Amino acid sequence: MVRNKKMFWDLLLLTVTGLIAIVPFIRHGILYTGVDMGFHLNRVSEVYNTLKSGHIFSYLNTQSLNNVGTAVNMVYGVLPVYPLAVAMLVVKNKITAIYLGIYILLLLTSVIAYFSAYKFWHSRYKAVLFALLYTYSAYSFDIYFGSFSLGQASAMLFLPMIAYGAYAIFFTNMREWWILSLGMTGVIYTHLLSTLIYSSLVALLFLTALVKQIDVRRYIYFGLAILVTISATLFYWVSFRSIYSDTTIYTTEFKAAITGENLASFSNSLINVILGIVVALAFIISLCAWKKFTVSEKYLAMYALIYAVMLTNISNFLWYYLSKTPLKMIQWPGRFRVLLVFLVIALVVSVSDRLFVEIFSRRVYCGVLLTLSVLLWLSNSIDFFNARTAYTELDYRPTMTKSLPFVNFKISNTKNYNNIVNKNYNGVGSLDYWPQKATEYYSALEDHRAIINGQTKVVKTKGIVNGVVFKDITLTQRSKVDLPMLAYGGFKYKVYANKKQIMSGISSRHTVLVDLNKGKYDVKVVYVPNNKIKLAKIISVSTIFILLVYGSLSSCKRGNKTKQSQNISQ
Repeated sequence: MVRNKKMFWDLLLLTVTGLIAIVPFIRHGILYTGVDMGFHLNRVSEVYNTLKSGHIFSYLNTQSLNNVGTAVNMVYGVLPVYPLAVAMLVVKNKITAIYLGIYILLLLTSVIAYFSAYKFWHSRYKAVLFALLYTYSAYSFDIYFGSFSLGQASAMLFLPMIAYGAYAIFFTNMREWWILSLGMTGVIYTHLLSTLIYSSLVALLFLTALVKQIDVRRYIYFGLAILVTISATLFYWVSFRSIYSDTTIYTTEFKAAITGENLASFSNSLINVILGIVVALAFIISLCAWKKFTVSEKYLAMYALIYAVMLTNISNFLWYYLSKTPLKMIQWPGRFRVLLVFLVIALVVSVSDRLFVEIFSRRVYCGVLLTLSVLLWLSNSIDFFNARTAYTELDYRPTMTKSLPFVNFKISNTKNYNNIVNKNYNGVGSLDYWPQKATEYYSALEDHRAIINGQTKVVKTKGIVNGVVFKDITLTQRSKVDLPMLAYGGFKYKVYANKKQIMSGISSRHTVLVDLNKGKYDVKVVYVPNNKIKLAKIISVSTIFILLVYGSLSSCKRGNKTKQSQNISQ
């Protein structure tokens, strides 16, 4: 009871710290472009409109990304955009809602980091210190606000679970395998590339365990965690596979060579956008206690060194060969920064109780670190705003002749927010996951041009959940109508002309093709998931539910055993 009460105050501290961190952005009330901002705001808009219409999930992006039915939600994890979309349902101002959604993600990250750290160290003060240093690191600030890489940023939420879950399987309580499975499930539904990045840390722990001692039971539990993760994410994998069935898909090709930073640039990045000056200094102080490091702490230091080397040009020989394999999808070594941040902060926290003998001194050290970290975050916020005051306001709706700026623009109100999520979005990700053939007709499709008997014509469109309605199509004769909606070879579509279902096909543009008689029509095209996807959805939802129940019961059972042992000792 006492521990739960104390944890309540810890969680309250996390909540208040998150509010302090996000208030400057809410008060400032402006979104500044990050490279990925336009893409993710369109995804948020899709989920917002889906929820507003009373549905939970839309397979296709038919109410965003130019309303052409791109299958982004079936490929790119949609989980992190829900907090932002839900905030939009509650708050009228879209800018405020975006920042409230980010606050929710930061709060969830700190809470999960807190409980994962508590399981590892069994120390409340260490759990709080780790949760706040990790959540409000320089790296976190940079990817949330600098690049607006929402998928990669929100994936941080699950890294502590994955790291602790793997550690538990290989070195401590293997029955906590479910934590690894739950963490991996979350990151797969959030950001697929982060799954690959985080798996490298699991692989390091696996190899370390293999060298230290071969315990077959631990590998059985590890295999169980993998199988349950596959079952829990089967919906994602089957949906992902269906896009590539009978269709060649376009994705942005990263042509530049994969190389690490030179040492001078890396040193600068460490201080400014990876560790931050506070964590960097704390790390240097921690190294003073090297002789007191436990075996686990020495492994933390070794892992951190491995990832630090991977981020620099020292490892360019390795990246040269990896870039010729499927691992080239990583695109740049900087994606491993999050692991360096995680490991360094874990080391700083772990060693903190051996830097000072007196408990009072430890608490002062902890308080100083947290205070300086929050102050640095707030200072970075002000610097961030000041550096972007000259950005151009997106006060117009992009068109074919006046396209969206790639960088250096800002959005200060709901009206201008709508400019980026409606028709003619041509920013980052606007072509991703289109059928390859359809990209040749991008301009016409973006402008919603149908082809009727060889003649192009702009048609009125309205996005609905999983479909598009084309209004007032007037035909003077029987015609083949090539509609401006993407058609994937492995997909099933239901098409209705004036509410009567008709047959459809795929045009040379890889769009929906229908044959209509003379007359005036409203044509509705709706995507229908196949039975494999429906079955996979049932399996995944059931598995996640069972996993959550099992984890809850397992935690309660362990908590009761701990209380009993404490009573016996008294």
